[in-house]
Amino acid sequence: MSGQVPRRVARFIPAAALLLLAACAAVAPETAGKRGARAPNILFVLADDLGVDSTRFYPQYDPQHENVSLPTLEALAARGIVFDNARATPLCSPTRGMILSGRYPHANGVNYVSVPFPPTTVSLHRHLAEHGAAQYATAAIGKWHLGANLFEKIGIPRYDGMIGSHVTNYFDWTETHYENGVTREEKVTEYATTHLVNRSIEFIGGVRAKDPNKPWFLYLAFNAPHGTAPNDGFQVPPKNLWNQKELASIAGRAVDAKVYNGDIPVYQALTQAMDTELGRLLAYLDSIGERDNTLIIFMGDNGTPQQVQRKNIGALRGAKWDILDGGVRVPLLVAGAGVKRHGVREDALVVATDMFATVAQVAGAETRGMTDTFSIVPLLSRAGADTGRKFAFTELCPPSRPPGSGDMYTVVSRDGHKLSYNRGNWEFFDLKADPAEQRNLFAADKPSARQVAMKAEMDALEKRPDNVKGCFHPAGEVRAATPQ
Repeated sequence: MSGQVPRRVARFIPAAALLLLAACAAVAPETAGKRGARAPNILFVLADDLGVDSTRFYPQYDPQHENVSLPTLEALAARGIVFDNARATPLCSPTRGMILSGRYPHANGVNYVSVPFPPTTVSLHRHLAEHGAAQYATAAIGKWHLGANLFEKIGIPRYDGMIGSHVTNYFDWTETHYENGVTREEKVTEYATTHLVNRSIEFIGGVRAKDPNKPWFLYLAFNAPHGTAPNDGFQVPPKNLWNQKELASIAGRAVDAKVYNGDIPVYQALTQAMDTELGRLLAYLDSIGERDNTLIIFMGDNGTPQQVQRKNIGALRGAKWDILDGGVRVPLLVAGAGVKRHGVREDALVVATDMFATVAQVAGAETRGMTDTFSIVPLLSRAGADTGRKFAFTELCPPSRPPGSGDMYTVVSRDGHKLSYNRGNWEFFDLKADPAEQRNLFAADKPSARQVAMKAEMDALEKRPDNVKGCFHPAGEVRAATPQ
């Protein structure tokens, strides 16, 4: 199912942004594997702690029009595809592990925050190097949060950014560099979001200086709008990066190291600053003539933190740390080279793991034999195309816990049914009829055929030989939860 991007979103796209995105016009969906076609560049952008309820291009979660404008992203939405049913995990590390491995957390081993990416797991960067039809220059820039001293082992040739979960000060932080087998650290006093874009421009410019025809893949993981603490602690960005008229309530605040807890306008300013700097990166691509040959994918890693979540988010329940949809539904926009559908919405089921197969296909690298990742490339040119994905799966398994106390995992079907094990309770929802997940339909004694089928899908995942770190629970554990 698809439809036009709402007019309310289009009204907030300035003419300059539309001109900037003119290069996103229809381009043949070539991949690097097609003879005679120049291999497209791939820019994958990940936002940190930005849920669907914190953007205007998901107006169903902003019924009172409280979100601020994000001109760059809204222009991408108008010139590309907004995915309404994209899913990740409730926390950052597991989502990053899914994207970079193309495998679910129980298979790649990253099933909670700060769990290192296993050196034996093939990363997306290594997969492109070993299987891509074109020899891509690749890099990772920004927030990592998947362990230290791993880049050489997992095949990432260049990295610049912050290794941990967050910076304690956006204006004074430590950057880790890795390239050619050498790792070093450097003190940075440049605003973090600005610095990451500068590093991105440096990488792309360096590739072009060596070989103007060489394609590149950049994994750019902003640390914004994440706070300076795990879930809170937001700093006012430089004032040239956000709209002081829209955010007049904080316009008089100083730009310094002070942090604000639970302050939604400051969180929104951080998001606008990220949007502004992303616009600067896209303008750079325009200036060097690379924009029309670059596929742009923008995604969020988990839901909005509860501390800065607005009260009215429509028919959505949950936030970061929750297996409910408010914790796992994430923004996903795709525009640029190869995208032939413009200004439309797509409700196909998509999971963070699917970014692996998508990038691989565009780069001409096969993913045959991989069972957790499905390319969304067919959807870039045809509404309702079958990607092969029948179910979405996500999970979160705290390493130190009483058995089952914090474990969360869920299966969602294409027809909108959702079966979850949520911190010791079973839940079963019909998301089409009950998008806010208020009516738990789980039946322990006389389960419906749909519930049985969903449990069978969970059981099949549990029995897979690559289930190295799952937190599945026996079928006998059937205590149903009461919605709160």
